[in-house]
Amino acid sequence: MVFDAINVNEFDNEQAISKAVRDKLKGNVLCSELDLSTGTVAAAIAIGDEKTLNNIPQEYLDNAFNQLNRTLKTNSTVHQGIYKGVKQGLSIFTAIGGIAAPVEKIKTLKKLGTVENDLSVKTNQPPVSGPTN
Repeated sequence: MVFDAINVNEFDNEQAISKAVRDKLKGNVLCSELDLSTGTVAAAIAIGDEKTLNNIPQEYLDNAFNQLNRTLKTNSTVHQGIYKGVKQGLSIFTAIGGIAAPVEKIKTLKKLGTVENDLSVKTNQPPVSGPTN
């Protein structure tokens, strides 16, 4: 599962919010090795202050949610919501689930260390014990 958050600074045209969400997801360091197009479910929450939300046409937000849907596997589900907050501006929070495991990255990590088939890591270090009473 991948989570992301973005403060959208430009929302003066129909593509601006969609592009911001897409670029942020693709540039996420944690998901750079994940194929988001294999995702099967997502959530997107837009939160803005009243003035900001009143100045953004509904279609702009709908296009951002649709962009997220197009990023996923066909027939996926995107849960969406728009909420009024107190912080000035627009923030969008996303979560994508059902993403295929990054097999090549796992293979690379296996070469770098001793990894069991169940992906638990073996080390040559003694176990760390906690404080005793």
